[in-house]
Amino acid sequence: MDWARFLFGVLCALLVLVIGIVANHFDVLGMGDVKLAGALALILGYFNLYLPILAIGLAFVLAFAVIILLIFKGRVSLGTSIPLGPYLLLSFIGTTSYWVITHSA
Repeated sequence: MDWARFLFGVLCALLVLVIGIVANHFDVLGMGDVKLAGALALILGYFNLYLPILAIGLAFVLAFAVIILLIFKGRVSLGTSIPLGPYLLLSFIGTTSYWVITHSA
């Protein structure tokens, strides 16, 4: 096992957890989303520094696009909260698939 890569994954997860706890303090994210993002950062951080950043950023972009679409359709209003978990999982699957496809032998 490559301990340096594992340690880097742990550091990525801790950074995401600290940022998430601060965001939770200001009622921006729920703790379930924070814990899920931390776990995904642990897994993706083992492979590359940019994968957790890409996955979490993609999750926010996907959630933003869905919220904008729902606002225009009149289904939700400003201030409505949505769970970020499905978007985190979707971006995790996409980011992992990208990594596997680009780094396969």
